[in-house]
Amino acid sequence: MKIVLASGIFYPELGGPATYIPPFARALQAKGHEVVVVTYSDGSTSDKDDSWNFPLHRVVRSGKLANYVRYYKQLKAVAVGADVIYAFDHMSAGIPAAFVSRLLEIPLTIRIGGDFIWERYLSRTGKGIGMREYYEQGLHKADGIRFRLIRFVFGSAARLIFTTKFQADVFVTWYGFAREKIAYVANPVPAVPASLTYTKEHNDILWAGRMIHKNNCLALVRAFAKVAKEPYRLVLIGKGEIRPLLEQEIAKLGMEEQIVLHDRVPREQLWQMIAKCRGVVFPSLTDISPNTLLDCIAIGTPFVATKEIGYDWLTGVAKQFDPRDVDDMAKVITFLMTDDLADYTQSLKTLSYTRDFDDAASETLDIFATL
Repeated sequence: MKIVLASGIFYPELGGPATYIPPFARALQAKGHEVVVVTYSDGSTSDKDDSWNFPLHRVVRSGKLANYVRYYKQLKAVAVGADVIYAFDHMSAGIPAAFVSRLLEIPLTIRIGGDFIWERYLSRTGKGIGMREYYEQGLHKADGIRFRLIRFVFGSAARLIFTTKFQADVFVTWYGFAREKIAYVANPVPAVPASLTYTKEHNDILWAGRMIHKNNCLALVRAFAKVAKEPYRLVLIGKGEIRPLLEQEIAKLGMEEQIVLHDRVPREQLWQMIAKCRGVVFPSLTDISPNTLLDCIAIGTPFVATKEIGYDWLTGVAKQFDPRDVDDMAKVITFLMTDDLADYTQSLKTLSYTRDFDDAASETLDIFATL
């Protein structure tokens, strides 16, 4: 089977598809399938491009409309003869994939792990509102053109693969597609070296990801500032549109020594940082299926997470907080700075999550076989 993976991001960028696709593509190849990847990119090449054992086509970003046109042309060229197009988002890759799928009559499957128009609303307004509430309040109606485009993309897809029932229930309610299109493939645990375990070598509290409004980093900075004390630091790893706002807020709070902004790092280096830190915080307004949380489970590092998260199996085990309540967030940060972590760290080990990329590839291929 020839499978074309269409993504909006890829290594070295941070984000779900960027870290998911390389091991997933290798797992598909190990099962005897041909894999081709098309992605948007800031540059025409990257440092590890020669190491991928599958064809990788980068479409360099420029203007928005030009991006779609050039991506469509590249995807159409490489999709000839493909058995399936598998898009990893429903806008940047999903829209051109829908048109190519219709033109070449190739079945389209879309993996849905985010929400473009909700994130766009947060970016435009700076408001703190969760994904479910965004639709319940009818705020999606103000982005009518994009909303209709997404409905077109979903209508073009033969299957819609969700990582959590939480998001599937929200989307089927508001986008109106048939439940028969829904399939589930949960996120796998990355191949963290078995020798890498939690050591708590220093007192850094970590967050890693895209610095965007959805990930609620400004609230995290304010929460940490409320309870900051020596020798603890908050370390934010990544890049994104609100980094300048974070820098301004940290300076305003006079927390330059205790809140550190760190550039994004390769996955392997991030694992090392997770293993050595005090704990990790997941403060997003809505976190659908964060891969870094699975990293923490694999390594054994304690974490605290937002209440609005797709991982419903965290309830009753992990400490969770209201992401819109800075004081509530400050309480769990205070907990990470206490000496009571041993029992909590041990309790998190009861979370049994052993899925790997071979599982994800097998389940996805079973879905493709039904198209």
